Order: sequence, then structure tokens, then C-alpha cells
Amino acid sequence: MTQDATTAEELGLMQGFPPPPDKQVTLQNGFWTPPYNRWAYQNMRRLMPSAPIRCPASPTPMNVMPDPRIEALEIHRPDGSLSDFQSFLRETYTDSLVVVSGDMIVHESYLNGMSAQTPHQMMSCTKSLAGLFALIAIEEGQMSPTDTIGSLLPDVTFRPGVGEATLGQLLDMTNSIRFDEDYADPGSHIHDYARIVGIGLGNGDAPKAKTIQEYLCTLSTEEEAKHGQRFHYQSPKTDLLNWITSRVTGKSYTQLAEELLWQPLGAEGEAYVLLDPAGTEIAAGGLNATPHDLARFAAMIASRGAWKGRQVIPANVIDLICKGGSPSAFLSGPNASPPMNDGHWSYRAQWWVRRTPGHKAITAQGIFGQWLYCDTNRQIAIVKQSSPPFATGADFDVYTINAFDEIIRALAP
Repeated sequence: MTQDATTAEELGLMQGFPPPPDKQVTLQNGFWTPPYNRWAYQNMRRLMPSAPIRCPASPTPMNVMPDPRIEALEIHRPDGSLSDFQSFLRETYTDSLVVVSGDMIVHESYLNGMSAQTPHQMMSCTKSLAGLFALIAIEEGQMSPTDTIGSLLPDVTFRPGVGEATLGQLLDMTNSIRFDEDYADPGSHIHDYARIVGIGLGNGDAPKAKTIQEYLCTLSTEEEAKHGQRFHYQSPKTDLLNWITSRVTGKSYTQLAEELLWQPLGAEGEAYVLLDPAGTEIAAGGLNATPHDLARFAAMIASRGAWKGRQVIPANVIDLICKGGSPSAFLSGPNASPPMNDGHWSYRAQWWVRRTPGHKAITAQGIFGQWLYCDTNRQIAIVKQSSPPFATGADFDVYTINAFDEIIRALAP
């Protein structure tokens, strides 16, 4: 929490023609390795192929009325000491933080060269949009939570048992697959997966498949867990969900994002989704979007699907997410670590759901400090984009949630 959050400009990253070798950001060092990620997360389109999410011709203006109470907040660090608000931003390697109350931006901070219109890598917040797209397809009767994976992709040959899981189990990540998501271990399955899309930590091994879909067909079930028994967060599950939703709707992730979200929200900035070498959108973590457009999206979620007098997402879809998943399945899995092991957290339809009394929220979360925090009771939304030197950390999450709680307490005590 006390490391120096030096900016990409101060570090001299990607400056010069060409930049010095030790200042060059590549796909391999930029995605996983500090401090190169301080530049990379604002420039992913320069490192990987991508597909655009188009904005409408006439964006909907954002209302802005800064609330000085936020700047004056004090935040508890994990060790109990107090920081001022600016120290919190620096110590959590914040690139942007935007707070929306109703449809009004009441605070925005930009650091490390960010702006309201700079697209930023959102990591696994991408998953939460994929969950919404699937829920809307279910709402429209195009598929059912009780449908099996095998019945929805009848022409695909999976390993034994994988296709027997239901769509509902896949949505909540309680289907069983063998996959280790240890970001710190270059030999873990997540880096096998990452090498397929070109962002793995190189270990000299060739990728185990050429495309995301091909890799999904190599996965097997876990012997120690049956479908529906426990929550296990594993990124390929979202790509499998997106495969199903695209098949059922006949539309890609970016098409659904445009039609269901960016167009009706009146988005205005650059947005795109990263692609694997075969042009498949990376639904598990490929979204890049601007703080203002993510503020529109998160505020709409916090208002139970409504934005500027229009019902963008059916309110009952948001209510379904708010109910959360099975707390027992969540606690019995390997992902119930601090601060999410208090019995108040669960996972539903690719969203992390918090039901702490007085602090209920649905959240989209991504490694390296990406957050969309949506309080539907108070209609307050917070967007946080970051580039810290570590993928995950309990202290980092505690500090961030403490800040969100203080922000909401100041706005709606």
C-alpha cells in the first residue's frame, strides 16, 4: 500500500522513436508485468487485434455536479490507519475513479494520464456484460437455465461430463471443470489459456490450442466436484457462456453490447473488445471502455436497468442478479477469500453480489483493480480503473471496498 505509484509518463514508457528497449511495452510484458501495465491498460488496441463497440450518432450528455464531500473523505487502510482520499487513489494505483448518483456524475478523478474519454482495459468486468446478455436471451425465451450445455451446442464435442452441466450452473460458475486460475503461477491453466490469445507469460511451450473454442473442448470435469456443488471462478466458463449466447442470438459479444447497451445508453467514447488469433472476442476479459461510458452503464445497473427515462435492461433481470447465488456454494469453493468470506457474498450470472446489511451491491470485478460497484438501493455507481503491480490481493480489495463504503455513506447516509 506504500509503493510509489509512478505514472507511465514519469517512467518514460513508450517515449521516443523508438523507445529505449527497457521502456518498450509489448503484449507480453504489458499485460502482466509492472510497471509496463501502467501504459498498456490504456493502449491495448495498439498491442492486440480488437473489434469495436460503436456509439450512437448522437450521444446522451452526462450531467456533472461535483460533490466536495468525496474529496474530503478519509479511508481506512487494511491495517486500520487512515488515509486521505488522494492517498487512497495513489496507493491503489487508480487510473480513473468516477462516482454517479442517479444520473449525475458527482466525482471524477483521473491519474496516470487518463481522461474521461480514454478507453481502459477492464479485465473480468467483461464477464458481467456476458452474463447480462445471457440473462436477456433467457428473458426473451431464446434459452432456459435448465438447458444443458450439450443441448445448446449439439454439434460440439466436449470431454465427458462437461456438456451435462446446465446453463444456469454455467452462468453462476458452479459447473465443474478442471482449470487452475492462479495468476502468479506461469505454469497454471490460466496462462495456458492466455497463451492462446497471445497474452500468456511465456514459458517456451506452444499454446495447447489455436482458438478459444478449441481450448474449451480440451477441458474436463473435476473429480472432486459435481456440477452445481460449489462455486469455482474460472475464466473459460465465460467464453463458453458467450459461445452459447452468440449461437442462440446469432449475434457476437460486440453486436450485443452495441444494441443492448452502448446505443440505448447514448455512449460517446471509444470502446472495443480484444480478439484471439481467430478473431473470437475474448468474453472473459477483453472489454476496453472509457470511464464516462462505464459510468453510464454502471448507473443504469444501479437504477435497476433504467437510464434517462428509458428501461434499457428489464428490471427483473437486475433484480435476479441482486438476489445473489448460493452462499453455501460460494463458501465451499476455493474463491471465498477475504474480504468475501464473511457469508455476505455470492456469485450470480457473472456478477459478484454483496448482501452485507446496509452495504448491498452488485459488482463487476477484474484483476489489477477494475471495478464497477452498483448500489441499487441508493442508485449510486462507482467505476474504478487501475494498474497496480499485482493481479489480486485481499488487502487491496479491503482498502477499495472501504473507500466505496465511505463514498456511499457520504452521499446517502
